[in-house]
Amino acid sequence: MKNKTSFLIIILAVFIILGCESDDTDPCFNVDPLFQNFVIELVDADGNNLIENNTYIRSEIKVFLNENVIGGVPEPAVPVNFISIELLAVADNQVLEVVLGNNDTDELILSIESGEPGGCGLIPLTVTNATYNGTERTIIPKDEIDNIPKIVVVK
Repeated sequence: MKNKTSFLIIILAVFIILGCESDDTDPCFNVDPLFQNFVIELVDADGNNLIENNTYIRSEIKVFLNENVIGGVPEPAVPVNFISIELLAVADNQVLEVVLGNNDTDELILSIESGEPGGCGLIPLTVTNATYNGTERTIIPKDEIDNIPKIVVVK
């Protein structure tokens, strides 16, 4: 009886696994409607990336909103050298703390506009103004390479 039950469980598992299929022909298959980011690139006066050259240590960098972490430096298989902020966690004109290390905390305020829902249920969020440590920064819009809007901060 025990062998019969084990056999039936294995057959059921195989049917479940083989019965599920992904619909990768759906244009929304790989779209995450909650994933919209904004990026900060930190450079020195010569344009050298300060995360890439380890002036700031990627694991120490965090972005806080009301003591909740909403951003930092991603640690993918290929390291990226910018600070990423999850836009859906941020309301218009909220003060964000950008912690770069033990004694180095900056302030970021983003003006955000939401558009009309588009394909895949995505509500586009657009950063219209960024103020970093009291200075208004130029927003570099999405492009074919990065596809993420950003600001560049010279430290």
